[in-house]
Order: sequence, then C-alpha cells, then structure tokens
Amino acid sequence: MTEYSLVKLRFLSPLHIGSGKVDEYGVSGQIVHSDSLSAALVSVFAQLFSSEQSEIHEFMNSYKVSSLFPYYKNNLFFPKPLTDIIIDDSQNELEIELNKKIKKSTYLSKKLFEQTINGET
Repeated sequence: MTEYSLVKLRFLSPLHIGSGKVDEYGVSGQIVHSDSLSAALVSVFAQLFSSEQSEIHEFMNSYKVSSLFPYYKNNLFFPKPLTDIIIDDSQNELEIELNKKIKKSTYLSKKLFEQTINGET
C-alpha cells in the first residue's frame, strides 16, 4: 500500500494564483496546480538552503506532489470523477434538487467522492 501525507495549506495573506504570463497579472485563477506548488518549493529551497544543482535535484526527488484540492475546516473536497453518479430515484423533492446540484458541481466531499468511485448509490 502506498504511503502518503495530507498537508493543509493555510495562507496568512491573500493569494494570487497567476498564469505566469506577464500580461495577465490582473487575472487570478481558482486552482493551484501541483507543478506550481512544486516549483515554489524548489524556489524557496534554492533561496534558503542551496542553489547547487545537485542539491536542488536531490530535494526535488525527495517528495512528490500529486494534487492540490480545496478544503473547509475538516471537510476535504476532491474533483468529481468523470463517471456517472448513481442517484436513488425514490427521493423527495429536496433530495432531487440536492442531487441536481451535486451533478453540476466541480468538487465532491470526501464521502461522496468515495461513494462515487466505489459505485455506490
């Protein structure tokens, strides 16, 4: 089984997520891509510890960043899989409206994500 760690980033000031293009500084993205975080870590390592290529490569090979996802307090969210979400048809109006919102969402809570990838209703 693969071992992994979960790290919650909490920014103490506003965060600008740019595209890296000089002309587009006024545009801010909504998603931090894993390669952007990895590049930031390498940049800080080089500034604080060493700018030697061999040490930078050793640092880069000492970790892997798979993905960055949003969270709120202890609620984790994951991208909605590209599979169908199985909905129970025998529901009241409120549940039907909630399920419509779930189908349109970009992210699912950890519980819904796990149910979806396991093919549960």
